[in-house]
Amino acid sequence: MALANGTRYGLNATVFTRDVERVFRLSDRLVAGEINVNCHFSPDMNGGRGEPRKASGFSRTGVEAYTALKAVNVQTSATRQ
Repeated sequence: MALANGTRYGLNATVFTRDVERVFRLSDRLVAGEINVNCHFSPDMNGGRGEPRKASGFSRTGVEAYTALKAVNVQTSATRQ
């Protein structure tokens, strides 16, 4: 976790695992706007639903600065995109 969060960027993270419960435990601790599970980031996935973190870009301002949207994409089929 320290390695994943130890970067100045936080736009996207990818996790490969068969344990879906673990994904949701990790997603709470990962500092990233979007988390992909068992697949890599692809613009074809309609990415960008999460909010950029750290030095990845400008985030919300005002009251919204205290909230953060996070998207978790889980691929469950054997066929990878």
